Amino acid sequence: MAKGVPILGKDPLGEAKYANVTESGDLRVQLSGTKVELLKEWSDTGLMSRAEWFYGNNRTDDGNALIPVNYSAKPRKMILVRNLFDVAVACRGIYGFKDGTTRGSIVYLPFAEEVLIGANASALLTSETVPELDYNFPGIGLRFMRKGTPTTGTLDIWFFGGEGGASKDFATQTTLEAALTELVNVKSELETIKANQLSGDQKVTLKDASGAVVSPATEATLEQVRALLSGVATENKLEQARELLEAISGKDFATQTTLEAALTELVNVKSELETIKANQLSGDQKVQLSGTKVLHVTFVNAVAFTTDASTNYSLRSLLNLSREQFAQIKSLTLNFYDTHDASGRVLLTAESAVGSSFPQNYRFYENASFFTPGTNHRQLGNFPNITSDHMIDLPCLAGSKWTDLQLNIKFDTAPSSGALTIKGIVEF
Repeated sequence: MAKGVPILGKDPLGEAKYANVTESGDLRVQLSGTKVELLKEWSDTGLMSRAEWFYGNNRTDDGNALIPVNYSAKPRKMILVRNLFDVAVACRGIYGFKDGTTRGSIVYLPFAEEVLIGANASALLTSETVPELDYNFPGIGLRFMRKGTPTTGTLDIWFFGGEGGASKDFATQTTLEAALTELVNVKSELETIKANQLSGDQKVTLKDASGAVVSPATEATLEQVRALLSGVATENKLEQARELLEAISGKDFATQTTLEAALTELVNVKSELETIKANQLSGDQKVQLSGTKVLHVTFVNAVAFTTDASTNYSLRSLLNLSREQFAQIKSLTLNFYDTHDASGRVLLTAESAVGSSFPQNYRFYENASFFTPGTNHRQLGNFPNITSDHMIDLPCLAGSKWTDLQLNIKFDTAPSSGALTIKGIVEF
C-alpha cells in the first residue's frame, strides 16, 4: 500500500480517526483470535462501465447471481476497501448466505448508513464500524455503487477472515434437540428421586457449616441424648445436648411438595420447548428482526414474445399483495434482461398513491426504444446521481405509496427469437 493514502476508521466513541500505518505506509490491522486469513481479493475496474456491482467470490451486476465468500471456517469478518478511482464509491449493503459455499438462500441487509469511500481513499469494514457484519452468515458479498463516472483507477477489495465467531447467532434445530434431551434426562432423574423418597430408599448425606458429613439421627445418637439428659442435668451436659440437637434440627430436607413443584415446572419448560420445536418444524415459528425486509422476485421468467400486441402486467397482482400492502413498499428496482431480435416500448403507470392528488393510472415513465437488439440489460430504480443508459433513475419508485404499478410492454414488430426476464428487488 502506497504511503500517504488516508485510512479512516472510528474510535470507540464513534469519532473519525486515521488508522495506524507503518513508516512504509502499510496498514496496521489487529483482529481478535489466533489466525487471520485472506479469503478473496479484487482489483477491478467494473464501476467504470457500470454504476453498480456486487462483489463476493465472483463479480456480478445481479445480486441473485452473487456467489459468496466462504467464511464458515473463519467467521470473524474484516474487509479492507481501497478506492483508487477519481470519484467516490459507496458500499450500500451486505448479502448474507445461509450456505457459505453456494448461492443458497440470500438475505440482503442494507446498511443503516452507506459507507462512503472518497476518491483515492480507503475504508476498513468490521463489525465495530458496520454492525451488519456481526451476523453469523457463513458466506457474504457486498454491494458497491459509484457516485459519478470514473475515468481512471481501480476498486481494490480484500476479504479477510479470522477465528472467533460473530456475536449474533440464532438457536438451531440441533441446539433445541440437545436442550430437550438434557431436560428429559433431568426429568428422569427427578422422577427417580421422587420414587425413592416415596419408597423410603432415598439416602441423604448431610453436612454441617464446615462441610463435614453429619449422620442423621440414629438409635445410637438418640441414646447419647438420653444418656446426657439422665440424672442431674449439669450445665456442661445441657450444653452438649443442645449442640447435638442443633446438629440434627438444623438440617433441611426436600419435601414431597417441593419435588412436586420442581417436576411441574420442568414439565412446563419441556412443553414450551416442544411447542417451539413443532413450530420450527412446521414453519409456523414467527420471528421478527429489526431492519428492512427485502424480497428478490421474478416477475416475468424467460417469456418469448411472438407478436407486436401490447401486454400489461400488474406488479401488485404478481406480488400477491393487497393495495394497502403494496403501498408499504419503500423502494423498488426492476431489472430487465431481453434477448429479442426486435425493438420495443416500456410504459410504467401507477394507481393513485394513498392520500395523493395524482390521477388514476398516472403515467410516469415511457421509453419507445427501451428494448433494442444488442442491449440486453436495463434497470429502473432509485439511482440518485447516476447518468447511464442502463440504469434509469426514477425517484418515484422510492417511498411514493402507490397502490399498484402497471407495466406495459409492446414490441414494434413481432420478434422471431429471444425472450424477456424481469426481476425485482422490493424493500419494505
